[in-house]
Amino acid sequence: EKERAKRDHDSVTCLHPTVWVHSAKLRVDGITKYLDHNSFRFDYSFDETSTTEDVYNYSAMPLIEFVCSGKGGRATVFAYGQTGSGKTFTM
Repeated sequence: EKERAKRDHDSVTCLHPTVWVHSAKLRVDGITKYLDHNSFRFDYSFDETSTTEDVYNYSAMPLIEFVCSGKGGRATVFAYGQTGSGKTFTM
């Protein structure tokens, strides 16, 4: 609600498997505002409606199965996000 009251916009939009990053910018005249949009594609992306179980099931669980399969598999999970957002709990 605070963001809506300030008329802020989301800076990231997740539409699986694409993530859009929106950047507010000023034109050369220093007055005119516009949004720049960049997209990135991932194997899977998660939005604010995704549960901790969704994140675990699509990211960590397949790696654990691979590592424990006895085929000498190794895996790394790089979890990035805001402090307190549940990275450690999910993994």
